[in-house]
Amino acid sequence: VDVNSLTNGGAAVVSPTEESVAEITVLSGSYSAEDGGNSGAQIKVISKTGTNRLHGGAFFKYDEPGLNAYNTFGGFGGNFTRAPNVRVDNKVRNYGGSVGGPIIKDKVFFFFAYEGEHVFNQNFGINYVETPQFIQAVTAANPNGIAAKILAAPGTAPRVVAVLTPSCSDVNRPATDSKGNPTCAVVGGGLDLGSPFPAGTGPGNPYLRLFTPEVGGAFVGNGLDGIPDVELAQLAYPNHRTGDQYNARVDWNISSKHTLSASTYLTNSNSINPPGTDQTSAPNREITNKPFSPAGTILWNWVISPTKLNEVRLNFSRFAFNEVASNKGIVNWGIPDAEIQDVFTSGRRIWFGAPQGENTPGILAQNTYGFGDTFSWALPKHALKFGFQYRKEQNNNNEVGFARPLYTFSQLWNFANDAPIFEQNAVNPNTGNPDAAQRYFRTNYYGGFAQDDWKFRSNLTLNIGLRYEYYSPVSEPQGLLSNLLLAGSGPSAIANATVITGKTVYSTPKTNFAPRFGFAWSPDKYNQKIVFRGGFGMYYNGVPEAVLDPARENPPFHAFEANCCGTSGLEGFGGPYDPTCGPAHNMPCIIYSLGSSDSPL
Repeated sequence: VDVNSLTNGGAAVVSPTEESVAEITVLSGSYSAEDGGNSGAQIKVISKTGTNRLHGGAFFKYDEPGLNAYNTFGGFGGNFTRAPNVRVDNKVRNYGGSVGGPIIKDKVFFFFAYEGEHVFNQNFGINYVETPQFIQAVTAANPNGIAAKILAAPGTAPRVVAVLTPSCSDVNRPATDSKGNPTCAVVGGGLDLGSPFPAGTGPGNPYLRLFTPEVGGAFVGNGLDGIPDVELAQLAYPNHRTGDQYNARVDWNISSKHTLSASTYLTNSNSINPPGTDQTSAPNREITNKPFSPAGTILWNWVISPTKLNEVRLNFSRFAFNEVASNKGIVNWGIPDAEIQDVFTSGRRIWFGAPQGENTPGILAQNTYGFGDTFSWALPKHALKFGFQYRKEQNNNNEVGFARPLYTFSQLWNFANDAPIFEQNAVNPNTGNPDAAQRYFRTNYYGGFAQDDWKFRSNLTLNIGLRYEYYSPVSEPQGLLSNLLLAGSGPSAIANATVITGKTVYSTPKTNFAPRFGFAWSPDKYNQKIVFRGGFGMYYNGVPEAVLDPARENPPFHAFEANCCGTSGLEGFGGPYDPTCGPAHNMPCIIYSLGSSDSPL
């Protein structure tokens, strides 16, 4: 049965615990028509069953930070090389076991396996982060501003392990203004980079000039005030994961002719995924992911006669998680992804809020249903097989992540003034509202084969077969698919192209016949010490659904917008400008706000 992921390439939805595996076969190149679905390797796993004797086993693996050495290469590259040495902080517990035996002797057997994993790893990174004094100054200057609300949100404080020695050489600005006044000072273990203007005051209200080092520019805002605004810190990035897998199987010998088997794998995990070590680490920037992957199989073997066997297989597998639900009370999705740029020579930024991403948060649901029937017939010189396979795939992913906006600010004091220069998010072009690209993709697979393993001579076996496969095009029952139809060829092909929409917007071939031929020959003169093997085969690969997933974001149902730069037109910023906003109306072109709830929509 098939347990491949719909969107993650060749990855499997189920990775069986080692205690449940009886046998693994890897076919790098199969010339049997029985094997299809792709032209690459076939990896087949046979799970364990119970027997008439009670049997079992267990294992335990242990990794502890106290057993690890320190990393002598503590530097971080770039300008931030003042890093202390850190220990490899891996803490892993992996354990499991299995037990199998009879329920009714010679008739009914059971097998159960379990594996658990507890990972408490931690990485370290070095970045400049805001100081408590900066938070106090921004809040005092504009207590009702968005910046003050973001800085006061639970989980915003960065995970500081140690405060390191800062340097004004790390800052991207002139050392002095035109009057010789410094634009940066080392103060109290951090850097004084200026101060905010009280709400409603200051030049350019709310935008400050980018490249003006004097008071009133974005570099220093209202001028240096003798308090540290940022500090160089070693940050902790927790990488915690717990998981469990349960495997249960029951086999029933109904009679000498009929055997029924039922098996299931239930896999769940709970992981904390921090941002990369080049970004700010804080509790409300760490995403909790709780996927659940059930898979179930029913097998029915019918011994028709001593030479005939029919095998029926039914299976179901699922991969799903909802990061909106799993982060309830942990991450406030109503806070946008806000980043402050242009501050440091390294190009690194200061971040607030959870990172924006296509599936951050992700609401994924992928189901696969399968059916297969194989008939085998053993003759004196022929081993015949005929079979049919059907697979139905459902991808109900909801890419809600880009519906939540990202805002970019130039320098600290434009952030304090709630004045972003850039915004991006996904919208429905028909309404302008945020769009989650919810789609219900459906695909079907049909495969049939006939195979003859022919003992042509005592030292020569021929494998002759034919396989047929059909991969249906992706369909969407709501008709929310679109495709670009080029107008012929040449320079005007795109200019004159049209967009077609519907439940499916392309076709797939229906003539996928795949002949197979293989042989194994052991010449008599080598006394069965050498075997020559070879073969020929045609194979058809379906287009992976991961390739088609971006179709969710096609117009006219979905668009990705990026607005820059909604400012008052002061130096360092570009147009264009909406006539309803700008300096004449004292209103930026980018509408900057918090969400009305902790939902990403």
